Amino acid sequence: SAIRSFHTGNPPSVPTLAAPANGALLAGPSPLFNWNNSTIPAGATFDHYQIQIATNNTFTTIVHDLNIAGITNSQDGTAVLNPGTTYYWRVRSWNTAGDYSVWSIVRNVKIKFNPPTLSLPAKGTTGVRLLPTFTWNAAIGATNYTLQVSKVNTFLPLVLNKTVAVPTYTATTNLSAATTYYWRVRVNGLYGPSVWSTVFSFTTP
Repeated sequence: SAIRSFHTGNPPSVPTLAAPANGALLAGPSPLFNWNNSTIPAGATFDHYQIQIATNNTFTTIVHDLNIAGITNSQDGTAVLNPGTTYYWRVRSWNTAGDYSVWSIVRNVKIKFNPPTLSLPAKGTTGVRLLPTFTWNAAIGATNYTLQVSKVNTFLPLVLNKTVAVPTYTATTNLSAATTYYWRVRVNGLYGPSVWSTVFSFTTP
C-alpha cells in the first residue's frame, strides 16, 4: 500500500484529584474542586485543565464542562449544583498542541439539602398559644427533620428537640406563658443533615 505517517501525542500527565474526597457531603451550590498539577513532558507546553461534572458515572449527563484554552487553574468552583443530588467529577490536562491526557479517576460528591424555610409561628409573632404548631417547607428526599425550640437564641438549653417525619409538629406540653421562644429546623437524610434554618422567634401570651 501507499505509506502514511502519523505523529503520537505528547500530553501532560493525568491529573490526580485532591479535594473533595470521594463521597464527601458538601454545601452547595458551588463547592470548590481541587486537583494536583500535572507534569509536563519535554518538548511540550502546558495549556489547560478540563473538568467535567455529571449526574452519572458514565458522564452521559454532563452538567458542567469547563474546557477553556489558556486557563491553568488547578481548581474550579464555578459549577452550580442542585441540593440533594449526587454528582461525579473528573479532570484531564491539555497541551498547546491539542494533545490531552486520559481522564483522572472519577469521584462522587453529595450536595447537602438546603436548609428548610420556616413558616409558622412566623418571625416575631406574639400571642402564640402555649401548644403551638410548627410548620416549614418539605425537602424532596428528606428522611426526617429535627426541630429545636429554646428560650435563648444559642439553643442551650433546649425546651424541645424533636425528630419528626413530616414538616410539622404540634407541642404536647404547654410552653411557659409570657415568654419569648426561638425555633429552628434542619433536614436529615442521605444528603443531610443540612445546616440549620434561619431562627424565628415568637412570644406566648
